Amino acid sequence: MLTVDEVMKENERAKQLLTQKEKGVTLATSMSAMKRKLTYRSIMLVAACLCYWFYGGSLFILAIGMLVGVTMQDFGWLRVIEKTWPFTVKITDWEKVKRIAEEHD
Repeated sequence: MLTVDEVMKENERAKQLLTQKEKGVTLATSMSAMKRKLTYRSIMLVAACLCYWFYGGSLFILAIGMLVGVTMQDFGWLRVIEKTWPFTVKITDWEKVKRIAEEHD
């Protein structure tokens, strides 16, 4: 049995899928959905670079490398989603997605 929070999350995800079906999935639309995450990572990257600039040390180089690495991994994942989106549209049961999106409105 799903909790109310889990049902609401499913509802939001279903609405997101329906929006993506209409607009399509591109790298640009995916990035706009990740604004908060990318902003946070940018702030952390600038902070790590400033700490390295003022204090030096290999720990900050490691932090910078990790931030750049996870961001590159996300972009790679988004490119894969963009390429496979036409197939996802074909195999998705959109009626079920619509029913889930309409729950708890």
